[in-house]
Amino acid sequence: MIHRSPRQILAPLLRRLPAGVRRAVLWWLRPSLGWIRLPVAFLLILGGVFSFLPVLGLWMVPVGLALAAQDIPPLRGMLVWMVRLIGRFLPATPPPATHVQGKPPPPGPQVAGK
Repeated sequence: MIHRSPRQILAPLLRRLPAGVRRAVLWWLRPSLGWIRLPVAFLLILGGVFSFLPVLGLWMVPVGLALAAQDIPPLRGMLVWMVRLIGRFLPATPPPATHVQGKPPPPGPQVAGK
């Protein structure tokens, strides 16, 4: 039996996500959103079943299950497994920010004409 909260389970993965994605995930984890989290999870899982349609895809099933695991404790074991699996494929540190042309941004302000 797993006695950790969903935030504790997701903490290693959250540290590796970009700031915007991390904020969105933490927003969905708020306890006050349980009334909407389960219907959204159900719709994501249902959408994953119809992955042969253009916009829908299999990516929706694990996202729906992860959302449902926030409110259904027996699914948390599966959440731990998914976090470990995803953690294998994410880089340990986020890549450095790049400029539009794919070059790193300049180190500091540049003065024109000097």
